Amino acid sequence: MGSMPLNGPSLVRFRNRREAEKALSEIVEDGGRRTEYRIDEEPGGACVITVLETASGPVVGVIGA
Repeated sequence: MGSMPLNGPSLVRFRNRREAEKALSEIVEDGGRRTEYRIDEEPGGACVITVLETASGPVVGVIGA
């Protein structure tokens, strides 16, 4: 059995804002606070969801990176 590499193509960003919005809405439905997340779009159109400590606090993580 092989293991998945921890870098490279297996780390896929959301292909577009719509995918990221869908994932974020699922996070909010599961109890997440919308103000503690933001969607950041890269120049090629791919997106990540940035997780904030509080609505105006520091970044604590990234989903989709």
